Amino acid sequence: MTAATGKLIIGLDFGTTFSGASWLYLDNGLPVRPAGVEPIIVSRWPSGSQGYRHCPKTPSKIYYDEETDQPICGYEIPNNVEPLQWFKLLLLDHEHLPDHLKISTQIKAARRIMENIGKSIVQITGDYLRYVWDHVMREIRLQEIRLQEPGYAGEETQISVFITVPTTWESYACERLKEAAEVAGITGNHHAGTISLEVVSEQDSALRAVLPDAANMMNLGVGESFILVDAGGATVDVASYQVDSLQPLVVAKRVEGDGALCGEVLLDEAFDIFVRQHIGSNLWNNVPIDTKKRWLENHWENIKSTFDGVHIGTSKGPWKFETPPGCKGRILNLRVDTIGVVFEQVFAKIHGLIEDQITAIRRETQEVPKFVVLSGGFSRSPYMRNYLNTAIRGDTAAINSSGYRPWSAICRGAVLTGGALIGVLPERVRVDIRIMRRSYGWEYSSYFIEGIHRDEDRFWDASQQCDLAKNQIQWGVNKGEYMPARQPKSYQLTKCYTESQLLYETISHTIYGYDESPLPFQVDQSVRLAGTLMCQAEAFHRAWVAVPDHPEGGYHILNYEITFQGSGADLEISLISNGALMVKGVVPM
Repeated sequence: MTAATGKLIIGLDFGTTFSGASWLYLDNGLPVRPAGVEPIIVSRWPSGSQGYRHCPKTPSKIYYDEETDQPICGYEIPNNVEPLQWFKLLLLDHEHLPDHLKISTQIKAARRIMENIGKSIVQITGDYLRYVWDHVMREIRLQEIRLQEPGYAGEETQISVFITVPTTWESYACERLKEAAEVAGITGNHHAGTISLEVVSEQDSALRAVLPDAANMMNLGVGESFILVDAGGATVDVASYQVDSLQPLVVAKRVEGDGALCGEVLLDEAFDIFVRQHIGSNLWNNVPIDTKKRWLENHWENIKSTFDGVHIGTSKGPWKFETPPGCKGRILNLRVDTIGVVFEQVFAKIHGLIEDQITAIRRETQEVPKFVVLSGGFSRSPYMRNYLNTAIRGDTAAINSSGYRPWSAICRGAVLTGGALIGVLPERVRVDIRIMRRSYGWEYSSYFIEGIHRDEDRFWDASQQCDLAKNQIQWGVNKGEYMPARQPKSYQLTKCYTESQLLYETISHTIYGYDESPLPFQVDQSVRLAGTLMCQAEAFHRAWVAVPDHPEGGYHILNYEITFQGSGADLEISLISNGALMVKGVVPM
C-alpha cells in the first residue's frame, strides 16, 4: 500500500501541576476531520480509575520505583508515596524564578525530592515527557485511521510538535526543555514520521484558543479591550489587550501582564488549614497519606468543582461530611459562610490582579475593559466566575467556556499557534504590539572621557588613534516600551579593521538584559548576560569601505546595523549588512 502523506501538528501543554495535549492531522493542507481546524484533545490518560477516562489532563507528577528505578507518572502513581511535583519550574535557575515562587513550599519540596532522586532535571523531565509522548502517539493512532493502515511507515508524514512555555522564560530554560524532549524520544526520526519541535508561548496559545469564541459572545469591537486570565494549578497570570482589527482579528498588548501564586493548589492548602482547624491538626496528621488522598478525592474535589457560592452540586446546605478513619468519627460541618471564607481568601487575590489591570487599562485607553475571559483548569470553578462578576467594579463581565474547554485551552492553542507558524493553518489571532518586560542592549567601546569612565576600562585604539572605554552598554529597547511585531528598531554600527584583520577577525556583540531602572551604562554584576552575536568579519566584505590617508594605512571601515524586532513572544536581535542577515539571536521579550 502507498504510504500516506500529510502533516500532523501536536500541541503539548507541559504544565506545573497538569499536562495535556491536542493534535490535528492535515492531508494535502486540509483537516481530515469534520470539525475543521478545531484540534482534537487527547484523553484516556493511564490510570486505575475510570473516573479519569475523559479527563484532558494528567498530573505533572513523577515517582521512581524504589526497586526498579522505573518512572511512574500521572494518575498511575500510588497514593501512599511522595511523588516529585512542580519540577517544571526547576528547569529555571533559582535566581530567575519570580519572587512569589522562590519562597513557595512546593518549590522547596521539589528541590528536596529531586536531590533524593539523584537525577538531573533534564533527565527527570525527559522521563515524564516520554510518558506523555507515548500516550499521545497511541491515542493519535487509535483515532487517525490512516496511521494504522497496513504497510504505512509514515516517512512522508511531517510531524510538528509545539510545546508551550511561559512568556517570561529564559532561553536557556527553553533549551533544557528541548534537551528533555530528546531524552523522551520526541525529536528526530520516528516510525510515525520526521519530527520537529519548537517552543511557543503559553499565553499566546491560550489567547488563540479562547478569544474568537469570547469576541463573538461579547460582540467585541475595534478599540475595545479585554483581560485574559490563565488560572492554573500553581499560578494565575493576567494580560490585557486592545483590539486593532476584527477581520483579521488583531490585538495589541497595552498593559504589562502580572501573575501571582494563587492557583488551585492554594485553594487546596486553604481547605487543608480549614480541616485542621475543625477536627484538629494532630488527628489530621495521623491519617495515612493514601487514606487522606482518597478522602479528599471523594469529598473535597466534589466541593471544589461544584461550589458556586450557594450550592455544592444541587444541594444548598448546610453539609455534613464524615471524616476519614483515624479522626475519631468527627463530622466536618460546612455552611455557605464557612466554606465561602476558604474560597474567598484565594479568589480575592485573583480579583486584585484583575483590578490592577483594569486600573492600568483605564489609564492607558480611558476606557474599562469589556470583559475578562477565563482560561485554565482553575477557571472551571463555578465560584470563580460568580465571585468575579460580583467583585469586579463597573460593567466588565467575567466569562468562560463550558466543560473542559478552558482547561484544554493552552494545548489546543499550541496547535493553532504552531500551525500558523509553519503556514498550514490561518492565524486566528495576531498580536501586533507587545510590551517589553526587560531592557536589552549590547556591549561596545566608546570614546574615553575623564571622570565619566572607569580607568580600568581605558585602552588605546590604533584604528581610531584615541583612547576608548570598553565594557560600555548601549540600550536598544527599554522595559515598558511598545514593540510592534513588524517594525524593527535599528541602530547603525561601524568597526575599523586592517585588511588582514578582515580575513580572520570575528564580529562579536555581547547582549545584556536588565529588569530595573535606571539603566546602567557600564557592564557590572547587576546586568544579565543574554547571549552573544558572532560571525566572521569576512562575511561583511561588501560593506568594507577603505579609509583614505589613515596614519597607519590599510584600514577599512565596516558599516552594518543591529536590529531588534518582535517575533511572537520573543525578541529577535540581528546583525544586518547591506540588507542581508548575518546572524540572529532570540531572547524572551
